[in-house]
Amino acid sequence: MSQRSIRGAKRIVEAIAAGLSLDSAALRAEVEDAALGEDFREGRAAFAAKRPPRFAFRGVATPSA
Repeated sequence: MSQRSIRGAKRIVEAIAAGLSLDSAALRAEVEDAALGEDFREGRAAFAAKRPPRFAFRGVATPSA
């Protein structure tokens, strides 16, 4: 439940709702970013160590609409 994952998922849902194809390069990039990013590695390490994940927030804090 990292902020990067949550924000990426929201961008994907919004893009699909706007009519973007699931096969588009933009959506593929979102999925690859999630699967290859620091948060994924931290999540796996935390799960293996049976501890809560410590996700680093990397981004701009903006209020959600």
